[in-house]
Amino acid sequence: MKEIVLKSLSSAIVVFLILLVILVLGQIPFWDEINSLAEVLPAKEFYLIRSQDDKIVTILKNNLNGTVAKYSIISVERGDVINMNLSESLNIGGFINFGDTICRLISGETIYQLVRLEGLISNEIATLDFYKSGEKSSIIEEARRRFEYAQQQMEYQKKVLERARVLYEKNLISPQEYETIENTFNLYQANVLIAKAQLEALETGAKPEQIKLIETRIKSLRSELEALKQKAQSYIITSPISGVIFKISAGDTILSIADTSSFCCLIPVNVDRRAKIKKGQIVEIKTSKLLRARVSDIENSVRVINLKQMVIVRAVMEGKNEDLVPHLVAKCKIKLERVKLFDYIYSFVKQIF
Repeated sequence: MKEIVLKSLSSAIVVFLILLVILVLGQIPFWDEINSLAEVLPAKEFYLIRSQDDKIVTILKNNLNGTVAKYSIISVERGDVINMNLSESLNIGGFINFGDTICRLISGETIYQLVRLEGLISNEIATLDFYKSGEKSSIIEEARRRFEYAQQQMEYQKKVLERARVLYEKNLISPQEYETIENTFNLYQANVLIAKAQLEALETGAKPEQIKLIETRIKSLRSELEALKQKAQSYIITSPISGVIFKISAGDTILSIADTSSFCCLIPVNVDRRAKIKKGQIVEIKTSKLLRARVSDIENSVRVINLKQMVIVRAVMEGKNEDLVPHLVAKCKIKLERVKLFDYIYSFVKQIF
């Protein structure tokens, strides 16, 4: 009987000690943390894209704050032909500096208009010089020949337009081809009017009003030429960032550049745990080595990922990490706060289920 009492007492002591240990351990603080996956992104990304409607689109993304810093579209005009020449120095893994030329877009229509405007300006300047220096019979005769030649060009193009109209009405040529022929006729018709005006002015003698009119016309043409040159300059695409080329000719994406001077990461977190996430909390990211980041932003919108409602947490990585690759996916932990063991176990079980 005594032995039974001693055994019962020993068992009670063991149970008491176990409960005491559990109670003590339950008071020890543990890190409450969220386990997830992080997509590692460079500080900035630049994309050169050919859209489905043949527009050239450039996008500069700032991943540190989740914004699009710059967006531009280069549209191809109807009937125009655009050639793109990428710089030969571009290669996967290569480094490109801010302001370096990525590619040049060559527009056939823009080149034609530049040459046309420069020719018109030269003609107007020559006419102005003629007026100011006094007219000679040889100059008048030359102007008359230009007028006659312009008429011949217009008459010939008129016949071409008439034939094209018949073909167009029978759907034998495209609207673009007919429009090009019609525009050429209009240009020749304008040249006739200009040549005629120059001839009449030379024959009747120059007046101050005529000289002023020509000077105004030259100024207007030069303004138009300058605007066209600025448009042509926009067809030269340069890099808005310094970084590494990590993609060339992948689908609609022609080129991608990443600014790897710093990195951030996007972390999906269950919406139920959003309230516990605060800016500045530490994030541990496990790649080939353990990296650290700090929470910088928490999205207010909810996304459904794997049939679960999630929010996206953005964290900026500390220090320089030259070994990281853009869009790497790695395991991570968000360190929330120190909690007691019982609360930690409850939170862990809830996170699983």
